[in-house]
Amino acid sequence: VFITGANGFTGRLLKNTLELSGFKVIPLVGDITQKQSVQEQILAANPDWVIHLAALSLINHTQAEDFYKINLFGTLNIL
Repeated sequence: VFITGANGFTGRLLKNTLELSGFKVIPLVGDITQKQSVQEQILAANPDWVIHLAALSLINHTQAEDFYKINLFGTLNIL
């Protein structure tokens, strides 16, 4: 199982639960906005499942562009 956002609140819980259930968990390392790195990691992992949890959720985040970079373009990098 390849997971983005594995160090976040939900990601940590999910990672632990999956590992306890016998799944091999491979977290994304680095920045989801770095398309080549993301794609290389997914290809190298060759996962059966991808769980995408990396995102910005704070409405009062000071840089509106970051929502697009991370939530939109980061998701496109995964796809």
